[in-house]
Amino acid sequence: MQRQIGSIFIVAGTAIGAGMLALPLVLGQFGLPLTILIMFGIWSIMYYVSLVVVELNLQEGHGLTLIQLGKRFSGPVAQSIALICLKVLTFSLLAAYIDGGASIIQKLLLTFTDTQYDIQLIIIFFASVLILLFLFTTRWIDYVNRLLFLALIVSFCLLIIGLLTKIDLVKLPISPIELNFDAWRIALPVVFTSFGYQMVIHSLTTYCKNDKVQLKRVFLWGSLIPTFVYILWTICVLGVLYVEDPVVFQQILMGKAAIGDVILSLSRISNATSIHLFSTITSLLAIFTSIIGVGLGLKDSWKIILIKKIKHPATHSFTSVLITFVPSLLVVLFVQNAFIKALSFGGMISAILAVLLPLYLLRKAKAKNEHYHYPILQYKSLQFIALSVGVIVIICEILNLLQ
Repeated sequence: MQRQIGSIFIVAGTAIGAGMLALPLVLGQFGLPLTILIMFGIWSIMYYVSLVVVELNLQEGHGLTLIQLGKRFSGPVAQSIALICLKVLTFSLLAAYIDGGASIIQKLLLTFTDTQYDIQLIIIFFASVLILLFLFTTRWIDYVNRLLFLALIVSFCLLIIGLLTKIDLVKLPISPIELNFDAWRIALPVVFTSFGYQMVIHSLTTYCKNDKVQLKRVFLWGSLIPTFVYILWTICVLGVLYVEDPVVFQQILMGKAAIGDVILSLSRISNATSIHLFSTITSLLAIFTSIIGVGLGLKDSWKIILIKKIKHPATHSFTSVLITFVPSLLVVLFVQNAFIKALSFGGMISAILAVLLPLYLLRKAKAKNEHYHYPILQYKSLQFIALSVGVIVIICEILNLLQ
């Protein structure tokens, strides 16, 4: 039971992060009922495809990454696609997090100093701090992450309690507002990115000793927790801004609000120091924990490659950190509003990595093994629905890139 509970928290902790901050920005036009429906719809698709990946792992008898599964069930082409998608997704997420963190810091400095600092200088400073942090050993970074994640949970709970006191249940934004195709085009990839936890499936398959019943419960409850957290967060933010700050709410509808603007507005709405403090702390902690989770994986993958070419430990460690952050930094410096754009681009890559590739590999696996550990995977209608959603997300982001 302890193993199962721990695994549930790992799934939930992997999903919950900085992507949550973007949800009110892209879902404001939909109204709360439709927003909740969208989140449960994306959750159901992501839970279904997580079972697909677990099924592939169970058929192999132990946990394998999607890169390894691609090689086992299809060959080097599928392996290369998985590898490229994973790298691009990681760079996209880091770009989003750097931009989001810099935006929050800029608004925080404005609050305390009444000075509007240049966002590009803040971006460079923020990225430099991250590079210095990642020069420490993984053990020390892990200790820092544990403390930050614990603080994030506490701060988030206190913030939600504070925001709930400011919500007028009679004046919630229930009906869709200015809803059009562009709203769907922008929102779907971002929401899709927020449900990313597939990178831990292979580890938890091994940790749970290939127990198919336990693994099903782990990914059911582990993915439901973020869903309820996202819904509660979105209701609180939109509900408060709709009544207390119509200007920022209108900016959200027009797609012109940055995450820093939203956090600054939440801080100013109440004279209570607690809401001001916890809104900023929660946002920054979400950014930092997400960066650590994503950045460590990318840094270690580069170290494995560079250690064969650069013999000096300090040199290849420093080089791996630079390669991890510099490309994302350059994207943020030259792409306006990179937070939403990078998360949206990440949604397209996630659709390929988490939906299209697993369904393709499941079809390959069926040729070798007709037996499924999870009978629900046999229904072609469900496979078609998941595939269709994945394709729609990809089309939406392609249209975003063409705008």
